[in-house]
Amino acid sequence: MTTHPFTFRKPLLALALSAASVLSLPTPSQAASPASFFHVSGFVRLYGFNKNYGAPTKPDQRSSALGEGLNITTDPFLGGFGLGLSVYNANAIETFPAGDKAHETTLMGAKSSLTTVGQAYVQYARDGALIRAGRQIINTPWMGARDSRMIPQTFQGVWASIAPMKGLQLMATRINAFKSRTSDGFTHDNLYYPNGYEDDELYGTTTVFPKKTVLPEASGTSVIGARYHSGPIHGEAWFYDYTDFARSTYLNGGYAFGKAHDAFAPYVDAQFMHQTGGSMFQKYKATLFGKGGAVDSTLWGLRGGVKFSGNNVSLAYNKLEDHANSFGGGSIVSPYRDSSAMYTAVMHVDLLAYGPGDATELAYSRSFLDHQLKLKVAALKFHTTYSGNPHAVYLDATYALRGKLKGLSIRERLLISNGASSAAYRSLVYNRLMLQYRF
Repeated sequence: MTTHPFTFRKPLLALALSAASVLSLPTPSQAASPASFFHVSGFVRLYGFNKNYGAPTKPDQRSSALGEGLNITTDPFLGGFGLGLSVYNANAIETFPAGDKAHETTLMGAKSSLTTVGQAYVQYARDGALIRAGRQIINTPWMGARDSRMIPQTFQGVWASIAPMKGLQLMATRINAFKSRTSDGFTHDNLYYPNGYEDDELYGTTTVFPKKTVLPEASGTSVIGARYHSGPIHGEAWFYDYTDFARSTYLNGGYAFGKAHDAFAPYVDAQFMHQTGGSMFQKYKATLFGKGGAVDSTLWGLRGGVKFSGNNVSLAYNKLEDHANSFGGGSIVSPYRDSSAMYTAVMHVDLLAYGPGDATELAYSRSFLDHQLKLKVAALKFHTTYSGNPHAVYLDATYALRGKLKGLSIRERLLISNGASSAAYRSLVYNRLMLQYRF
């Protein structure tokens, strides 16, 4: 069942209206300055995507769009209650005939215009604790906004967090509906479902189920997590229950040697993830890389680096173990397509896309011009079981203006990838250019 863009479930609507009704109470602060009770922020974003494939069987793709996001929040009232609303809009600059293979559809989908209420929530925050209910952005390592398109992906559910002591944060969420980056409403699905499921505009999906399979609605996701940071030590632990798709345990942590502002500061990080489950994949005969079965996925990684004189140089390694008799031969299951938590992941080039194998990344980053220009360059090499031995180079540069143009930035991301076994992706030059103004 789809939750349409401008409709809400009755309990949530009742809760929001009840909270909103108190806004009319004549408190002294509101009577003195009603406008100061509301806070408005947002962005205007111009994006251009270009994918140039080095294969005659795969047409080059492009897309461009102009859009905006408007966020409205309130000051706390009645001891800690607050409201939030975010509306997003995107409009294609160049339009394409239906089904045109030159159209890059992950930027904003296939429509010429897209409008959605991405956030609409009521929350209560007090003494380091927060509970938020409704449509909202959620950011965890393997379930987040993925805000690299016109509109972020958002979720409908409940989020809670508490900071019981200095440096420690405990978090939990239960989501029952999902809005992808190309959807105009919230639907009970994820990015393993086919485009058009319950009329949902899903692009950038992973096809695993046989065609014409009649799938039940997704039952949502439950997550609990903890983060700790004290001096040179940082760590986090998460458990995800993607109901019927996978159960996942993820650990990540590290240690920074020396002091924060030392001229030479080495650091090390390590991560581990294990996944099981997958009854949905088994019941409906899903396969990935020609492999079906239960989920059995093991990922681990190491990263070491050094920061010196404003520079950051790192070497990272990830290994996704082969489990030949499991779903995808041991592939990662990520229903919302998050992969940035891996140490070796840039744009779509990662072990989530390529499957079991290993990856090495050498990266350099630095800020220039008093932090106005941020630069990252990286080189990656993969050895995989099902996708060949691809390699890639990556550039990410952002320039932020100041003074009267503060909030305006331009970002260029360029990926050059070669060597994947698929003929369509054996050679790819992928360019993303974004001009954005945040207010």
